[in-house]
Formats: sequence, structure tokens, C-alpha cells
Amino acid sequence: MVSNRCRPWTPETPEALQMRCRPFGASNLLTLTLQVEQLKQDVSELEALQEVHEQLVESNRELEMDLREELEMAHANTREAIREREAALETIMDRDSTILKFRELVQKMTEQYNETRAQLESKQGSPAPSEQESTPEPVSRTSPPMDLGSLVHASRASTRSIDLQLRALDLTQARARADMLAACLPDHFMATSGDHDAILLILLLQRLNTKADIILGQIRERFPPVNVWDREVVTKTHTAVQYSFRCQLEYQLHMIQCVVCMWTAALDSCTPELLLRAASALPDAAQQERALDALTQLLKANELDENCALDGIERVWTYLTAMWGALGLSVVTDAQVAREPLLHACSALDALARALHADASALTHILQQSDRQQELGLLHEAVCSSSATLQQQLKSVRRRLPPGVKLHAVPLDPQ
Repeated sequence: MVSNRCRPWTPETPEALQMRCRPFGASNLLTLTLQVEQLKQDVSELEALQEVHEQLVESNRELEMDLREELEMAHANTREAIREREAALETIMDRDSTILKFRELVQKMTEQYNETRAQLESKQGSPAPSEQESTPEPVSRTSPPMDLGSLVHASRASTRSIDLQLRALDLTQARARADMLAACLPDHFMATSGDHDAILLILLLQRLNTKADIILGQIRERFPPVNVWDREVVTKTHTAVQYSFRCQLEYQLHMIQCVVCMWTAALDSCTPELLLRAASALPDAAQQERALDALTQLLKANELDENCALDGIERVWTYLTAMWGALGLSVVTDAQVAREPLLHACSALDALARALHADASALTHILQQSDRQQELGLLHEAVCSSSATLQQQLKSVRRRLPPGVKLHAVPLDPQ
């Protein structure tokens, strides 16, 4: 046999060399592929950790802001408690000083009484005391109570004067602060249909809502509901008519609050351009406030009754509704899913249903038996059934509107 050592060397062909090196290249490629996959996995894990880190940082930032806000609120509550404590201490000191003055006055009156009594006892031996000497005694007895009354009135007047002066100081400081802030703002801020008018419009909407709420509370106390419906209540008293008037006025006021809440929700989340466009309605919108002011004056003068017209109140919410569509505020999403406008609309419809029910109940005791089968009687039955059905439906709607819910999350047909 020929030994391998004696076998002559022959160069390898490229094909043979490629076949011999192929296993090593495949192994290295597989290793590199595994390393790349491992690096990608590590990168994804690092990215996930980075996202978690960013979320933690953002959460810590939000938590810090919440804690700072709570701390500021706590400081504000502490300052308010300190002011109330100081006011209470001032009241106690005022009361103590009044009591001290009263005791001094009582002691003075007691001394005067003892002196007068001693004088009377010393004069008992005289036969006929002159009337001129006896007449000053009642004056001396009645003069100290007059001094006590004047002292109390002077103390109260002094307290009221101090309160008025402090309120005037607060008002002056608030106006000075507003003037200083306005001086720091750019010139276009005070321009017509500018940022200032937008702020005034938002404040106007808040006033309309609050005034409507105040009037609602007053008319509910002034015009109570009818507990028992009978012919005497309908024909001999004004209770039924006044309650129907109250329900109609409640309808108008709740409609004002409904439209105002829609405006408020839209202006809180609309674009700056839409807000400035809505500010152009300020002059005409400010005129609508006069109707509520006139109604408030009637309440103050105790002149509000069922004979008052409600056309001015109705024009308030009809104007706001017309401007709502003209300004394009319906495109704001938050205004379409807000809960408060729907609640006020339900309250308005409920008041209208109660007004219809009150009129129908009054008609029940006036309608003749022969008229019940006529057209008027059939209309009366339809009004009674429709108002009762509407009230039940409104109760069902209100039960499906818990606090804080949005309309798109409610199983309710918006129509």
C-alpha cells in the first residue's frame, strides 16, 4: 500500500474549498442571527423599560402636582380658618366689651338708685315735698336705659361701619389688581370681540345660570303645590293658577339653564377662534340679562304673580339657541355629550308636564258631565294621559344619568 506521506500534493479546486468551508459559514451565520435576535429582544426590553420609566416619571410629576394642589388648598383652608378664628375672637372681644360696659352701667345705675333711695328716705320727714323735686326722679330713672340702648346701637353701628370699610377695601384692592393685570396684557386683549369680551361672555353665562337658580328657589317657596284638588280650590282661590304659573316659569328658567350649560360646555373646550367668534354675541347677550333682573326686582317688591308676562324670559333662551346654531357651537364634541344640559331639559319638560297636569286637574272640577264626551272632554283626557306618561319617561331618563356620566356611555337614544 502506498503511504499517505508518499501521496503527492494536489491543489484543491475552488468548488471543493467552498464545500469544505460551507459548514463553518452556516454555523457563524446562525450564531450571528441568534445574536441579532437576542439584541433585538434586549432592545425591545430596554424600550419597554424606558416607557415604564417615562410613565413613572409622568405619574410622579402628576402626583407631585396633585400633592402641591392639595397642599395649596390645605394652606388656603388654614388661612380661611385663621381668618374665621380672628373674626370669632373679635366678636368675642366685642361681646365682652359690651358686657363690661353693661356691667359698669348697671353698677352706675345701682349707685344712682341707692343715692335716690337715700334721698327719699331722708326726705320722708318733710310734710310736703315739692313736685319740682320729685319730677326729676323719673327722668333720672329713665335716662340710664336710654344710655344703654344708645350704647348697644353705637356698638352695632361701629361693627357695621368697620365691616363696610373692610369690604370697600377688598373691592378697591380687587379693582386695582384687575387694572394692574390689564396693564400687563397686550393691546388687542381689550379689543372688541377679543379675549376680554370672551371672558365677559363666560361670566355672563355664569350669572344667567345663578340668577335662574335663585329665582327657581324663590318661586318654589312663594307658590307651593296644590295638595288637594277640589272645586273650592279652583274657583275660590288663586292657588291652582299660581301653581300653574310657577310650573310655566320653571319651564322657562330650566330652558335657560339648559342652553347656558350647552354654551358653557362648548366654550370650555372649543378652539380659540371659535371662542372669539362667540364673543361677538356679547352685546346682544348682555341685553338678555335684563329680563332676569326685572324678574328679580318683581320678587324683591313682592309683585310677582300669575298676571306677569313671561315673554321676556322666553326670549332669553330662544336667542341663545338661535346664536348657538349661527355661531356653529354644535361642532364641539364635549357640548354634545354633557350631562347637565340633558338634566335641565328633563327638568324643563317635567315642569311643563306639571303645568299641563295642573290645568287639566283644574278643568276636571269645572268641566260639566255632559261635556266629557265632547271634543273638549276627549282633549282633556288626552292631556292628562300624555302628561302622566311624559313624567314617567322623564323619571326613567333621569335614573339613567348618574353623576359624571357622558351621554355616549348611556344606553339612551339621543333623539
